[in-house]
Amino acid sequence: MNEQRDSFPYWDKILSMDQRVEDLIQRMKLEEKCEMMFQDMIVMRIDGALAPAQPHFGMLSNEDMVHQKGMNHFNFLEALGLAALRSTALVEKFANVTRQEYLAIGLRLALHPQVDLATEPRWSRIGATFGEDSELMSKLVAAYIRGFQGATLGPNSVSTMTKHFPGGGPQKDGEDPHFAYGQEQDAGAAQIMHSYGMPVGTKYEEVGFAFNKAVITAHASDVALLRLKAPFTPRTGAFESLFHAGSLEYTEEEKGRRADIFETVPTVIVDMYVDRPPVIPEVVQRASALLFSYGSTADAFLDFIFGVYRPEGRLSFDLPSSTIAVYQSQSDMSYDTKDPLFRFGHGLCYGE
Repeated sequence: MNEQRDSFPYWDKILSMDQRVEDLIQRMKLEEKCEMMFQDMIVMRIDGALAPAQPHFGMLSNEDMVHQKGMNHFNFLEALGLAALRSTALVEKFANVTRQEYLAIGLRLALHPQVDLATEPRWSRIGATFGEDSELMSKLVAAYIRGFQGATLGPNSVSTMTKHFPGGGPQKDGEDPHFAYGQEQDAGAAQIMHSYGMPVGTKYEEVGFAFNKAVITAHASDVALLRLKAPFTPRTGAFESLFHAGSLEYTEEEKGRRADIFETVPTVIVDMYVDRPPVIPEVVQRASALLFSYGSTADAFLDFIFGVYRPEGRLSFDLPSSTIAVYQSQSDMSYDTKDPLFRFGHGLCYGE
């Protein structure tokens, strides 16, 4: 069977790409064509393990996707991390590299960038935004689109789908998209993804919450390196679980465990994965140093600790001082957080 398959024209490298594609499509069954249009995603649980299979969807397990199919590429930081670096050149370079990776596996459409402004700290989609500043976001998104599409759409472009319009961004209590993005497309985005949010004031059934139970053991040492995730309340739905929503504060139990570490170890350096502005005054007050990361590895964190690289990022949002301050702020207004721990644009380098 393999010998017969290898003789098919679509395997012939001498033929043009159009000829090979036309031959392959003619041989494919309808089911195979439908499968080619399905894009899977890799989901990780709070403990860092890969999420199990969902047999009712006919999906492979994440372990199979990674280990059998080698789906371990596209490992970049999130847009919020790109925004922290304030570099349009770096964003365009990132998008161009990702464009080449997409083309290598046949992807011609990117379901991003996300241009909603991060004006509501409780919103679960902030990690994929470029922060709360509209001017910074506009510059970075334009560079992002250039990297994927080029000056104009062409045969080597990956078209971008700017999202979400209309009504994107946070809604009531930061749960659903709401921010109404402008209608102009000066950067030339090829497509727009609409918002899935319900209008403000719509009644809907409340959902039950569970709480993350990450366990951290205190170490009796001179220095502790503590890697945390920003607070959130896990959701149980398969797609819903991908986004961090709910409380911006750690539970009292979690605060107690961290307090034990701060009381036991003289020097505690904290690296926190941040996809929303957390309410963490207890960490800010007691940590010897606090770094925010947006998808980087433990190795990258250690490079900063040992001076291989210098921290360069700046906050892309205000860091609220309390949950009350979040409630009192306007959901669709930037820079209105009362008495934040740190303002938009704050960030230190070594020696500052």
